[in-house]
Amino acid sequence: MWGPSEARFPGGWTVGERVGHTRGDFLRRTLIAGGILGGGALIGAWPEGADSAPSAKQDHRILTFALRLELLQVAFYEQGAAALQGELLEFAEVVGRAERAHADFLRSHLGGETGNEGRFEFGDTIRNAKTFAAKAHLLEETVTAAYIGQGANLTASLIAGFGELTSVEARQAAWISDIIGKNPAPHAADPAMTAGEVVTALRDAALLGQ
Repeated sequence: MWGPSEARFPGGWTVGERVGHTRGDFLRRTLIAGGILGGGALIGAWPEGADSAPSAKQDHRILTFALRLELLQVAFYEQGAAALQGELLEFAEVVGRAERAHADFLRSHLGGETGNEGRFEFGDTIRNAKTFAAKAHLLEETVTAAYIGQGANLTASLIAGFGELTSVEARQAAWISDIIGKNPAPHAADPAMTAGEVVTALRDAALLGQ
């Protein structure tokens, strides 16, 4: 068993403990500052926070934010695969393909207005299989919580398709949990995270720079 330590987020809670936020909380915080990833690559500005009611403008913000998360995952699995073997390598390859499909789905709904997609470099931080597995677990749990928080803020035409992506993200989180010896479904309800919490979690895990 891998047995990595449980990552903790702002306020001391873990991903598995966070159940208090409603979906409407998700993008009410503004993300306007550019970030630098572990390898130092600029990613550009993250989308602004959502308005109080679903709208086409808000859809664009949410989908752009989700696209950034998917591109981060794609790069993470592509760059980490070289150090992997066995089921962990299979996980990275299968999930990487799924994340690329998710990114394509989001791009299709954003048209040509995806902004600066940036690039992601993780360097040596994921060149060790055990470290990769621990970070993959945190990444999948965090992205799942992000998707749960976003769904209800979308207009009705996007909710069903977005929900399908959320379901797959949750299955991926369960798979990596099983690989590292954690309970894949420890709670009756999965958590939601605000945009600010997502970015903070990724920065604390050295998956997103300051």
